[in-house]
Amino acid sequence: MRISIVQGPTVEDLQGINTDRPIEIREWGEWTLIRGRIKHWTETLFVDHPELFLPWMEQMNTFAQPQVEGLRKIFQAHGVPSGGRILDLACGLGRISINLAKAGYEVVGVDISPLYLRLAQKWAKKESVDGKTIFYRIDARKATRLLASEEDRFDAVVNIGTSMGYYSFMRNSWKFYRRERNSLRLIADVPVSHRVYSLHELKALLFSAGWDYVESYGSLGELTPLTIDSFHMTVVSRRLASTSKI
Repeated sequence: MRISIVQGPTVEDLQGINTDRPIEIREWGEWTLIRGRIKHWTETLFVDHPELFLPWMEQMNTFAQPQVEGLRKIFQAHGVPSGGRILDLACGLGRISINLAKAGYEVVGVDISPLYLRLAQKWAKKESVDGKTIFYRIDARKATRLLASEEDRFDAVVNIGTSMGYYSFMRNSWKFYRRERNSLRLIADVPVSHRVYSLHELKALLFSAGWDYVESYGSLGELTPLTIDSFHMTVVSRRLASTSKI
């Protein structure tokens, strides 16, 4: 493992849904009781009702190419070989995975949503990079399960988007509506916990996990310097030599 790149979190507005089935929700902290079973809100949204977030995911595809160009520049600067093996954590529809594969990299994408992974596989086949991509359904926090042998080592790990902040204490509620003629009908009210990290906090988290901070940017696409006014934050880190390599 040469480097790890984490981008985010950002705050985006979500508009539009595609479901007629309402769901009943009782809140309990970050967790939700649905049909007698307690689950984290990420499972409620991305596994049980991924169609609610799908319009936003599809919209984000339009930003993938500039972000991948930024990643390629970072890879080149830090010794990640052209055509190297990349792990894409919380890959969603595969917008980063597929564009990296089109640039010649071998990419493994992981996500918890079966729907998003199926769509990613379909998209990869359409773009003729299904031979350079493989997708697994797995919690990104448990991705070390993929590293069973020396052959499973990666040259870089990327986590692009807001998933870094999904497991924390800051909470709000996302309401999903369906337009019916001139009115809106509430489909779901999902409690959401989302965390925005400071650079200082990310540095501390990286170090505690065995990574050394390298550099940061305020834009992944343009690799502009990180400032107090930056809307995005991209952090590059390197695995500490004293720890086992990924």
